[in-house]
Amino acid sequence: QSGSLWIQYHFEAYGLYGWSLSFGHSYSGDKKGVLEVPGYKLYDSALIYRADHYSVAINVDNLTDEHWIVGGLGSIRYSQGYGRRARLSVSMDF
Repeated sequence: QSGSLWIQYHFEAYGLYGWSLSFGHSYSGDKKGVLEVPGYKLYDSALIYRADHYSVAINVDNLTDEHWIVGGLGSIRYSQGYGRRARLSVSMDF
């Protein structure tokens, strides 16, 4: 059992052309493999500015700093998922 949702809101109605705010949610249920791995819920967000041929984004992953495990379903490799982290990206289309 797993799923994800990502929504994005654009602020043009308020005169903020090019600005948007995104919010995401990911869910994974318990997994039973060699070990039982508990499920998790992750929440992410992004603030984005786009103009002409470039964009700038600040993303924050795992907003609630959830502790989660990657692996399962027969795997003998398990590792801890990432904690809260922020990223800045700049891109240009040409």
